[in-house]
Amino acid sequence: MSEAASIKRRRSSDSDTSFETLKRDAIKLVEQVSGQVWTDYNLHDPGITILEQLNFAITDLIYRTEFPVEDFLTSENGEIDFDHQALHKPDVVFPCRPTTMLDYRKVFLDGVGDIDNVWLEPVDAQCQGGDYQGLYTISVKLEHGIDKKGRAAALNKIRGIYNRTRNLCEDVAEIRVVDDLDYELCANIEVSSVRRPADILADIYFECSRRIAGSVSITDYSKLVDQVDPLEALFTGPFTSHGLFLDSDFSDIQREFLVSTLFHAINTIDGVDHIQQLYLQRDDERFYEAVILDEADQALCLLIPQISSEIKVVLSTNGRELPVSIHDVRARYDEINFKYRSSRSTPQLLHFLYDLPQGVSRQLDQYLSLIHISEPTRPKR
Repeated sequence: MSEAASIKRRRSSDSDTSFETLKRDAIKLVEQVSGQVWTDYNLHDPGITILEQLNFAITDLIYRTEFPVEDFLTSENGEIDFDHQALHKPDVVFPCRPTTMLDYRKVFLDGVGDIDNVWLEPVDAQCQGGDYQGLYTISVKLEHGIDKKGRAAALNKIRGIYNRTRNLCEDVAEIRVVDDLDYELCANIEVSSVRRPADILADIYFECSRRIAGSVSITDYSKLVDQVDPLEALFTGPFTSHGLFLDSDFSDIQREFLVSTLFHAINTIDGVDHIQQLYLQRDDERFYEAVILDEADQALCLLIPQISSEIKVVLSTNGRELPVSIHDVRARYDEINFKYRSSRSTPQLLHFLYDLPQGVSRQLDQYLSLIHISEPTRPKR
């Protein structure tokens, strides 16, 4: 037998907060409390009418409170004023003030673009008959070739940064500049023909100069966003606006430099096949294995050729020496060095590291009851 055509009864929501559930539970509660006093639970009863009004108000509040938090913070223009709401971004919340010597080195390198490296060493000083802890000596390795005016400006920046960020009971005893000792790079290197010899040679001088000077590498945040999790690990320690300094790239003041470290730097350059011979030279003295510094305030520096006769690196292909123009080498080297220095002085944008919440603007402070919404508009007399 075929079933008769009918409209299925709409089932009420099983939610504990639905209008039907609230009304049913409220009537049960009234039955328990009123006993035989209240027996009419039909719609025409004024008590049921008041009960429905209360249920309607509760469901309306529930509806409003189920909006995402972002909606409550969104203004009429559809945007969230994070500063006004005292909601701070991750790069503001997670970082801290510098507290260790490594932290200070990071903020100095981030704030002063004219230095290759910087070190802090604690100083024990006698103060009123006892040991006074908290004094530091700051040793600075300036960019090679910086003039006297730039030198003074860099030292003033370092002192200013330290004064703004130093902790209680700490101070600087001395800021000193380590002396550069120029060394010449001498090598015979076999290269391929995929690149211009002048470009390869300029890359060799740039990479070796940074390695010899002990320059600390700076990494773009964009290269680490997929490698670091959670996000707070990316902002551990003081915030550095020009990039991230990895703890593994920092070392103490080098008293000994191994020439073998230059082999890896050169072999990673595009166009280099293999190194036949490599050594450093200073005052006709050759260093094939290591360079040992006698004084604590000395640092190595690579001499960048200014004229053709100063080029001691021979590039060859299949045993044939390749001619190199000093003007092309200098032009390429200055271009690479300029890009590197520019990256040290340009703050990075961090919007790609995280997504700020967005909401929908809702007029939650304005409310009209159902009777006013459904009331027809009467013409004015």
